[in-house]
Amino acid sequence: MVAQREAAGGRVGGPTAQTIRDLADPARLAALGRESGLSPVPDHLTPADWRRIEIDVLADSAGTVWTLGLRDASIRRGPTPVLAEMPAPGVSDTTAGAMSHAVRRLVRAAAYRGAGVVELALAHDGESFWLVGVDTLARTEHALVEEITGASFIGLRLRLAAGGTLPAEPPTPNGHAVEVRLLAHDPGREYAASGGALEMLSPGRKLADLSSTFVCALLIGGAILAWAVVEGGASCKRAVHRFSGGRVAEGPIGVVQCDARDAKKQHDA
Repeated sequence: MVAQREAAGGRVGGPTAQTIRDLADPARLAALGRESGLSPVPDHLTPADWRRIEIDVLADSAGTVWTLGLRDASIRRGPTPVLAEMPAPGVSDTTAGAMSHAVRRLVRAAAYRGAGVVELALAHDGESFWLVGVDTLARTEHALVEEITGASFIGLRLRLAAGGTLPAEPPTPNGHAVEVRLLAHDPGREYAASGGALEMLSPGRKLADLSSTFVCALLIGGAILAWAVVEGGASCKRAVHRFSGGRVAEGPIGVVQCDARDAKKQHDA
């Protein structure tokens, strides 16, 4: 679609078709990574050997590049994050600074424009990190960026799409946020996407809809987002009253059990 719009002479508010192709090509991505001081994940490592750290980026045509903090999205079901936490816990300021600096170099090396997410692997030693990939789409986890910074990520993306530029410095982060995603998967059928009657609940009204039996495997029943000034204070329990989502009628529930990374900093979630 981007290539067709470029061929028609239209404005492209994000990365160009060539940039998207470069970042999707493992060899080209590896070359850009090396130019930026980022290496691919070593072949002998498995996902159990590292944490998945995501960094949202915004880049304008004037050369300004923002990195908007580190988000830990290690807890996943397949390709879909189930729990995301920002800022990523247990990452030192030195490591976070090095990761953000490398990401800005990568964005500039790729001549990237618009919004995106750079995915990194962080070793459990908290120091070594590698390049996993670049997602050229803005995804739902940007809500954490908005909670932490108070800035509208989508609004900034639209500004860039209209040809606007970014201020010299990104907004200052404040607080700690977690997001838990509820997936419409059936644990009784090996977590296949579930269809059937879906009751949508929202403040002041009740809607009923029938979802197709051909449901996308990434269908989201809803997400719970919580923010607090200090780490550990972002409680999903206290956020439930803000939650507007849905449930599949009479459906079973699957629970992902996560071990605390640090028993001294267990989150009330």
